[in-house]
Amino acid sequence: MARPGRPAVRVRGWIGVVVLGCAACAPRSAPWPDSYRLAVSREEAAVEAPTFPETTLRVAPVRGTFSAAGRDIHYSLRYQSPVHVGRYGESRWAAPPRRMIGEAVAAWLAAGGHWEAVLGPDDPGKADYVLHLEVLELMQVFPAPREGRAVLVVQAGLRGSREEPPRQERFSYQRASPRADARAAAEGQERNLARLCRDLERWLLEAVRERR
Repeated sequence: MARPGRPAVRVRGWIGVVVLGCAACAPRSAPWPDSYRLAVSREEAAVEAPTFPETTLRVAPVRGTFSAAGRDIHYSLRYQSPVHVGRYGESRWAAPPRRMIGEAVAAWLAAGGHWEAVLGPDDPGKADYVLHLEVLELMQVFPAPREGRAVLVVQAGLRGSREEPPRQERFSYQRASPRADARAAAEGQERNLARLCRDLERWLLEAVRERR
C-alpha cells in the first residue's frame, strides 16, 4: 500500500524491511508534488545458517533508462502514440527509482540469510560476487483506454571474482494498473518489485551453486 514518507535510506547487512520511494497521484493545487513510499516486506523467514558461508554479495549501483533515472512518474498512451511518454506532474518518486530498486534488492537479499554479508549500492567494499542490474523499462502503459499495466523490465548480470563470463538474465513483469493515475502506477510497481526480489534470489542461488 502506498504511503506518504521519506525516501529510502542506504542499506547494509541484515535489514529485513525494504522501502521504495514513489509518488502519489491525485492532481491538486499544491506547492510541492505529492510523494509516497512503497514497502516491500519479506514474509519468508531467514535461513538458520547461510547457504553460502564466507561468501559475500554486493549489489552494484543500478543503471537505468530515463524513466528510472529521475523522479518523474511516467506513463505511455500507446493507443494514441507508440512513442509518446507523459508524466504525472503533481506526483513524483521520493528518489530516483533505480537507486531505490538497488536498495530494496540488497535489503531483501540480506534478510534472506543465504550470504555471509550483502553489501548495498552505497558500500564500496569488495565482495565475492557482484550483482549488476539495469532497468530497461519502468512505466505505466495503456495499450487501450481503461486498459493499463505497470511494466518493469530489468536486466541482471552476476560477476564472480574468478575469470569467467558473467551470467545474465532478463526479468520482465506486468501488473494490471488500469487507473490513469500515479497511485495505480506505484501500486503496480510495488508488486512487480516484490516479484523481482524473489526471482533474483532464486536465480542468484542457482547461479552460485553452479559455479562452486
